[in-house]
Amino acid sequence: ALFLYLSHTNWDQMEFLWPTFILAPGLGFFIMHFAAPKSEKLYIPGTILTVVAVAFFTQFWHLFEFWPYLLIGVGVYLILIYIANRKTEEG
Repeated sequence: ALFLYLSHTNWDQMEFLWPTFILAPGLGFFIMHFAAPKSEKLYIPGTILTVVAVAFFTQFWHLFEFWPYLLIGVGVYLILIYIANRKTEEG
């Protein structure tokens, strides 16, 4: 669908839509994570690729000045996951 749209617009929108090529594999990793056994941690590369793609998309929307808050949120999320995993291993 993306290539059909770009072909129809003579690839003029490619300067704004190129992060889609980063976002698509990220979403694919999320889909594989939900379809695969839970022992596989495919959400990690999915999260990384999705965050990178969203960061590039927001740069074009002039919202990129909020990227420090995104990094803080990711850091808090990783800390909470670590604490939750440590508690389940202990008890």
